[in-house]
Amino acid sequence: MIFFVLALIWAAALLPSILRARANRNPIHTVGKFRNHLRVLESTTPNMPRAWAQEALRMRRRRRQEQVLRTLLALCATTLVAGLILDFRSVLVLHVVCDVALVWYGYSLFAARRRRRVQRRVLEQHHTYAEAAQFEPEATVASQSGM
Repeated sequence: MIFFVLALIWAAALLPSILRARANRNPIHTVGKFRNHLRVLESTTPNMPRAWAQEALRMRRRRRQEQVLRTLLALCATTLVAGLILDFRSVLVLHVVCDVALVWYGYSLFAARRRRRVQRRVLEQHHTYAEAAQFEPEATVASQSGM
């Protein structure tokens, strides 16, 4: 009886540390931990050049857009196959809804890229004009007034 009580006390003392060590060896846990560490590092980098930050945001946006596009494509394919194999009209109607959503998303991506391209052109023209005004103030004032 005394040995049983001692075994319970030792188990109560050692079990939490054993479980914690086992959980830390779990690959999923370590990947999540690594991502959290990266997120903390990204948020604490004060001197990251603006171009790098913009590139990181652009890459993150592109990955998200690709993921949404892949999901919509998979959903369209799944509903089409399920509707044809199972011969359910409701699934085929759902497929048409998915197709409409896919076309709408593709158009919105196209329109957003076109807007960004126009904004980039306007900014480039503005910078070119500002540089010209900095070096030749009389010429740019004269060109503004139409002379």
